[in-house]
Amino acid sequence: MGLSATPSAGASLDYTSKCLVSNRFAWARPGTGLANPVQIPPDITLTEHSVSSTNASIVASQQPQSRTGSAGLVLGAKAAFSAGLLWLLFSRIDGGAFWAAARQSSLPWLVLALASYAVTVLVSSWRWHRLLAIQNARMSFKSVTASFLVSLFFNNFLPTNIGGDVMGVRDTARPIGSTTRAMMVVVADRIAGLIGLFLFEAAGGALMAQEQLPFSAIWIWVALLGGLGASAAVLFTPPLLTAILAQFGGRKSGWLGRQIETLGSSLTSFRAAPGGLLSVFAASVLLQWTFILFYAAVAKALGVHVPFFQLAAIVPLAGLIQLLPISVNGFGIREATFTVLFGRVGVSPESALLISLEATALILAFSVSGAVAYLLRGSSSEPDSEKAAAEACTPH
Repeated sequence: MGLSATPSAGASLDYTSKCLVSNRFAWARPGTGLANPVQIPPDITLTEHSVSSTNASIVASQQPQSRTGSAGLVLGAKAAFSAGLLWLLFSRIDGGAFWAAARQSSLPWLVLALASYAVTVLVSSWRWHRLLAIQNARMSFKSVTASFLVSLFFNNFLPTNIGGDVMGVRDTARPIGSTTRAMMVVVADRIAGLIGLFLFEAAGGALMAQEQLPFSAIWIWVALLGGLGASAAVLFTPPLLTAILAQFGGRKSGWLGRQIETLGSSLTSFRAAPGGLLSVFAASVLLQWTFILFYAAVAKALGVHVPFFQLAAIVPLAGLIQLLPISVNGFGIREATFTVLFGRVGVSPESALLISLEATALILAFSVSGAVAYLLRGSSSEPDSEKAAAEACTPH
């Protein structure tokens, strides 16, 4: 459908902005067919105001060079820290014993470990799907699982721990009807995962001898109960958000007012579904159980026997420590934590380091399926609204 005569300045600016935004998202995604700069049809008249406004928007959206330089320095420092820790660890082990143990790894146990991790991913996808359903998002379990695999790939192959979360929000914002709601689901998913992690950490720590832990197990229980209490309290904040909105004159038309209103509505939906939240927390427990079984299988592949309750304390604690934003995706800090914690239960440094590295290699190998899922999306998975905007930018 062609555009009629010369639009007004406002319509011209709106058209140009939408085209620029559409192409911006198209460049970030394969298979859209929008590889060239925006072409403005000849029947569109751009006024001086629209051109200057558009140029100002483009300039405002560009990242400052200083910020890019700072991000590069931070990434370089993290990479140096990870490399330095790994070098230190390898310099303190018996290289011959390390490679001998690596060559004797049991392939059947590694396959079993990979299968256990696949179950962990399926449970994680189900938990995310359940949270989305509570927010009335219309997404099939198959679509959510594919999106989770993509998020897993970005989490493990980008030098940040939130790359996958960004992709998750992008994939679910349209089905859920709001970017704010999509972000709330991601946050809720993270909180549920942390609660399950602390639960296993607390249970495993309670069964371990005090000298096997770097600190008292009582602090783990304090953190768990504090997290549960804080999570429950958040569900009762919608009235507070309404009061905050009233401080802005009760206006819901402004951007801030709309976000606060959406946030309150999202929390109300969670509070109105106690059964759904209970199933989410049950999935978190099952998820942690299968994840610990994954590490148990990796340890078995190396001929190392560690009781399940000790793994239940070591694996979650290592997961928490590697969340510290001081390394590249936890490399180095994860291996150092494993070496220290497994050493407290009688595992050699060579075996502890191998458990960490082989488990990480399996996770990275499985995560490649997310890259395949991303590439197979093509233009068919492009949201209808973005397709329409892309078509509007094509001259007819």
